[in-house]
Amino acid sequence: MSLRKSVLCYLGALHAYYDFDVNHHLPRICFALGLATTGRKLNEEIRDYLKDLEQGECHEVLGLDFKKMTRKDYWLKGKNRSLHRCPMENMALQDFGLSYVLDGKHISNTAEIEEMIVDSINEMIILLEEAQKKTMNAPKALFGDFFRKMEGRMNEKVVAAEYKDWVMKTENLSFDSLKEYQTLIVAEFLKKKILRFTTEPSKKALDQVRLDLIKDYLPYGYELTSEFAISCARFRRFISWDDDILRINYDAYGKYLFQHYYKLSEEERNDMIRLDLLLKMIHRDMAQLKPELAVFLKAQNVGNDSKNYFAVGKNLSVMLEGDWFRQFRTDKKYDREWIIRFMSALMKSEYRDVISKEWSKAERRLMLKGAIIGALKEAGVIEGSNLSIAKAFVGGLDKENKTFASYIGKSEKYEFNDWIRGYVKG
Repeated sequence: MSLRKSVLCYLGALHAYYDFDVNHHLPRICFALGLATTGRKLNEEIRDYLKDLEQGECHEVLGLDFKKMTRKDYWLKGKNRSLHRCPMENMALQDFGLSYVLDGKHISNTAEIEEMIVDSINEMIILLEEAQKKTMNAPKALFGDFFRKMEGRMNEKVVAAEYKDWVMKTENLSFDSLKEYQTLIVAEFLKKKILRFTTEPSKKALDQVRLDLIKDYLPYGYELTSEFAISCARFRRFISWDDDILRINYDAYGKYLFQHYYKLSEEERNDMIRLDLLLKMIHRDMAQLKPELAVFLKAQNVGNDSKNYFAVGKNLSVMLEGDWFRQFRTDKKYDREWIIRFMSALMKSEYRDVISKEWSKAERRLMLKGAIIGALKEAGVIEGSNLSIAKAFVGGLDKENKTFASYIGKSEKYEFNDWIRGYVKG
């Protein structure tokens, strides 16, 4: 479960407890114990989230209403109300046959339970205020890395198949046809108004939009909406041009995705990533037809996926932090801390260049993920059939699951396979 969902579920449970209309004491006490325990555990998760932010990492968007959720009365449904609708007497737990220890402290009565719940809420408010502050003042690079993490979670094969289908249908793959396709996918993206949450562009920004040049590369008769120029002006804030290479500013683009994550639909979030993946595929083929453009692609990748071991390692760590991993792991010791240590060591090993090179090719990332999972399976970290693991990880059609299962089974052909087994067993 995401941290955002955990916080919202805890809030819902707390409000349900406030309205708990059962006169029997035992169920009320058990409910309160559950809230006290959950509050403590949830604060640990928020502290971990803050530690990641301090290290320039962000794995998810909280997207909470901080204005409300940093007020104690919002949590307790009123400034002057007790935590209970019908406050319990201070009763000993042993009178109900209960014995409970939380964080090494033995809880003896109901007053202590309520005190723990309120203390957890007070701490949670402080932690959420800190999370809001850190994200508001975060360095720009954090949002670029966030975007790449989101991109790493997407199934690039679907986008690659879309691009290959266009290539197959194109009678003559030329530099001009690639420029036309680049213009078309951007136009289709802009017509969806995904960047609608940016500030309204000025008249000066609108005057800089050259619709006549855009139309030159769009299919004859292609219809542009009345607000297309406004969408173009918004888009220009996130891009720059190197010759014919349209370069996305990942820090700005990622910040927009982060800030408006839950205002955008899942389809719109995926479209932001899909656009970038398609552009990379187009640019790769452009550079093959016009080799002098390769220098721009190399510059575009400096500090990003191809040589940024940290970014690649974090994307692969996210892969192992999914529910599927906990389902198939052979021991609880393979937790988040173990994953971070393992991936950090792997990306410092002699195989980091091999892994980064594979990751830099969008169409090979799924193979790389399968190979790492396969090596971990051989090392005894996870167990289960390749197909069952693939179904839990991919969750796609039978053909997609079987393809990923085959990637898991081919881990031995990768040079880092022995290193991973040695790391786990040594």
